[in-house]
Amino acid sequence: MEMILFGREVAHAQELHLLAMIAELQARYKGTFAREDGLVAEREAARSVARSMTRARDEVLQECRAALAREAALKEEIAGLRAELAEAKSALLDARDGALAEANARAEATQITLTALLASIGWRGLQRRKFRALIAEAARTIPDEGPAAVQHHILLTEVRKVLNLDE
Repeated sequence: MEMILFGREVAHAQELHLLAMIAELQARYKGTFAREDGLVAEREAARSVARSMTRARDEVLQECRAALAREAALKEEIAGLRAELAEAKSALLDARDGALAEANARAEATQITLTALLASIGWRGLQRRKFRALIAEAARTIPDEGPAAVQHHILLTEVRKVLNLDE
């Protein structure tokens, strides 16, 4: 009987061993599924992060495109302003040149008047006829158009002052 008991103990031990192996396999099986569930969750999280990154990339691209469009518009505006500035500069230079030419013409007319006055003064005083003749001769050499034409007005004004004419 002892042998049968021994056989039963072996069978029981084997049965326990098989149950332990089954429990271990079940644990491994559950662990595999748990790992697979974890991998699925990680995969979904990675996909979610990838979608978020794609959306963020698209937003940054849109912002870059908008910034490039603004930059192009600003470049066009700057080019327009530069053209306007060049036109204004040219106009100012032309105005300055015109004003300078007119001022030079005025100075020259005054100088002509003084030269004629000095040439007309004799030992008896101002020779009015000679003064008028010198001024008339100078006036014939002055052009009727352009910046030098202002000399006619200056000569007339200065002659009136010299000759005391109130007209």
